[in-house]
Amino acid sequence: MYSVLFLAAVYLIVKEAASRLKPGMAAFAAAAAAFILADTGYTVYFNSFYGEPASYIFLLLSLVLMMRLPERKAGWTAWFIAWAACAVLFAAAKQQNAPAGILFALMGLRLSFRMDKGKWRRAALAGTAAIAAASVGVYLFMTDDIKHINQYHAVTRGILEGSLNPERDLKELGLDPKFAVLAGTTYYDKYQLEPVESPLMEKEFYSKFGYGTIIGYYLRHADRAFEKLDMAASQAYSIRPDAMGNYEKSAGKPYGAKTAFFSGWSSLKKSLFPDGFRFILLYYGVYYGGLAFYYARAWRRRRHADLFRLEVMALPGVIGLSQLAIAFLGAGDADLAKHLFLFNVCFDLMFGVMLVHAVRRLTGWLTIRWKAGMHRWKSRNSISG
Repeated sequence: MYSVLFLAAVYLIVKEAASRLKPGMAAFAAAAAAFILADTGYTVYFNSFYGEPASYIFLLLSLVLMMRLPERKAGWTAWFIAWAACAVLFAAAKQQNAPAGILFALMGLRLSFRMDKGKWRRAALAGTAAIAAASVGVYLFMTDDIKHINQYHAVTRGILEGSLNPERDLKELGLDPKFAVLAGTTYYDKYQLEPVESPLMEKEFYSKFGYGTIIGYYLRHADRAFEKLDMAASQAYSIRPDAMGNYEKSAGKPYGAKTAFFSGWSSLKKSLFPDGFRFILLYYGVYYGGLAFYYARAWRRRRHADLFRLEVMALPGVIGLSQLAIAFLGAGDADLAKHLFLFNVCFDLMFGVMLVHAVRRLTGWLTIRWKAGMHRWKSRNSISG
């Protein structure tokens, strides 16, 4: 099922790109999409029970289906229902996706304002409400054990990890300084100083703080926040977590062994981009600078459908950056590479857009230069020089 939905997503992405590109560039875009999106680092999750494959596929489908919605053509209602369903399934796939689900709901609300009064607007508002409900519901129905895992790691593998004064930090969170001994430990450790679900932990640890407390701490300590973002960025390009292998035990491979089949992009990516949050800021600056240029041009020309599509293209960057922050806010550096899965997807989508655009502009410039050389108004051998 994952494979079928994935192929449908890639087909729609390539078709959407091809509708705006010449045949040669459309072929290049299709090859780039296959090379990046079908990498083993992504598709290997299709054989797991993790939430990543659903997040991956329904994010791709939600984005590409939304690109088709500004223009009400034949079958618009079916396309809209498909988009709303994909966005709901994406938001519900993982708790970490809920903020991104809210962004999709806002885009649905934005779409409703473009609709005339009547069934179109009611349909858009109903879809928006469903997406928002799914996003909020992920948090409301989250079990205590999941909350405790996130809380535990946010403190022990986040705030206390690398802290120069863990006792002071715990006091600032409203916790007893005695919990400083838990620094660097994980919820899953075999040998624990205190059972993670003991009555003492419930009474004196989990019940004393929430995500608002963690966010408040990092807002007051911007240097620690940037340090954690930099740490997260150092692992941001690893699509294939070291702790996860690709073979069954019966294959006789070493523990954690990985296949090299169709892993060109995930292998290249690690060495292609510099580590550090500063590079990510630069990368985002280039991407959004380009979007701003085309958005201003579409605004001047009153191309409302193009404005909406450019807003859709802005979503991956916002979702990716939110995932980078959520990763260390919710779990510190515990299993960071896996928690940054969606950041990788969004980063790669942005790279694909910039790559195709750059190649398109370059080939266009070279074509103009070539034609200018072929059609000079005066011969090089002219007597007049």
